[in-house]
Formats: sequence, C-alpha cells, structure tokens
Amino acid sequence: MPASDVLALTPEQLAVSPGAGAFAVFFVLAVAMVLLVMNMSKHLRKVDRHRIEEEVRAEFEAEQAREAEEAGGGAEEPAAQDSPVEEEPVDEGQGEEQGRGSENSPGETRR
Repeated sequence: MPASDVLALTPEQLAVSPGAGAFAVFFVLAVAMVLLVMNMSKHLRKVDRHRIEEEVRAEFEAEQAREAEEAGGGAEEPAAQDSPVEEEPVDEGQGEEQGRGSENSPGETRR
C-alpha cells in the first residue's frame, strides 16, 4: 500500500481493537484471580481456626492451673500436667485429599 493511500485513510479506518485474543487472555487472568482468592480465603480460615483453638486451649490450661493452685495452696502440681493429653500432630503440608475431612463439622460441606 503506497504512503499516499495510508494518509488518505480516516481515523476510524486506522483504529485497531484488541480483538478476541486479548479478551481470551483477560478472561483467563480474571478466572485465575478468582480461583486464587478463593484458595487464599480457605487457607486463611484454616489458619485462623487453628489460632483460635490454640488460644482457647491455653486459656483453659491457665484456668486449670489457677484452680489447682487455689485448691492445693500452690504446693501441688496440677493433675492435668502429670498426665499430658496426647494430641494429634498437625502437619501443615497435608492437604484435603489426604484425609483431613474430619475437620468439617456435620453441617459443613466441602467446596
């Protein structure tokens, strides 16, 4: 196409739109972002639940220790500390697919 023909074109004829390829790329990025946000939300809920459980357990143990000191005058060790409760180790790398479904309450459904 000669240079004189290019100069004769109107701005509407020279306009370039992003096209279907750009739409597809944008759509894939949007879907990926939504999936990442959902995954992050799930992991944050899990971390928050474990933090709350640890705080409640620490408060309960502190209250038991105070009650034992008041009842025994502080001379005896609390009975709860003589026989520690066996806890199931928490493996942070273990995923849902490896059988951690017992954490769901009866009314809660998996997503």
